[in-house]
Amino acid sequence: MKKKEWYVSKVDVTIVDGKPVATETILTRADTERPARASYQRFQRIGIENLCLCPPNPKRYKRLLREQRKRHKDRKMTVADVAEIIAEFDS
Repeated sequence: MKKKEWYVSKVDVTIVDGKPVATETILTRADTERPARASYQRFQRIGIENLCLCPPNPKRYKRLLREQRKRHKDRKMTVADVAEIIAEFDS
C-alpha cells in the first residue's frame, strides 16, 4: 500500500481589477502526515500566515506544482532589458 502524501501550502489573495484572485503556493514536498504536520507547525511558529495542511490528493498536488512552475519560470534577458537597466542608472 502506498503511503498517503500530505503537504503544506500557502494561499495569497490579491485584488486584480476589483476581483479577488487566490494563488496557492506549495511550501513543502509531499510526505507522510507526521512530518507534514511538523512542517505546518514550524511555519506557523515563525509567523507565516494563510497556511493550509492539505490532505493527500495527488491530482491536485501535481496541478498546483505545474501552475507554480509556470509562475516562477525564468525569462531570458534581452538587449532591451539591459538598455532599460542602463538608462535607469544614467538618469
